[in-house]
Amino acid sequence: MTFASASAAGKSFASFMRPESYEDEALWQQRFKQWGIKEDIAIFDEWIANDDRTPSNVMFQRPDRFVLIDHSHILTGASWSPERLREDSFVRVSNSLLDQLVSEPANIRQALVERARQLAPNYLDTLALFPWSASLIAREDVDAIHEFLERRATDLPTLVSMRLGFNVLTLR
Repeated sequence: MTFASASAAGKSFASFMRPESYEDEALWQQRFKQWGIKEDIAIFDEWIANDDRTPSNVMFQRPDRFVLIDHSHILTGASWSPERLREDSFVRVSNSLLDQLVSEPANIRQALVERARQLAPNYLDTLALFPWSASLIAREDVDAIHEFLERRATDLPTLVSMRLGFNVLTLR
């Protein structure tokens, strides 16, 4: 699996977090709340164990267009290794988008868990589309990544549940 971003014009969400005025801060808050796929991105980041989805890694281009950049901390962080991936698929990484949703009402958080349940099979299907990845990195690394992502996809509803503060036993 590989990720790449072309040069993206726009303003990062982080630039709104250091506002010149309260109007800039309010604009950022409004745009972030209206971002229709932030929940899906939060769930995706949980699946790939992205340890670095910060406001500076989301470029705002227009009200309905955002570009995700900087994927260097997927798979538990910049210093991932096949051994680390094989150790624990429940490894907890920073997920600022999901963490922002912890304070949502229980029914909204439950809907996010259900959304994770719906997305997980799609993620497993996606893994089958990347047989060429062995030409980019060592076979051992490819195998470890695939195994890790398969386990995380299977466990995704549980991972999201734990992140959102649910008792996992009550959701099954």
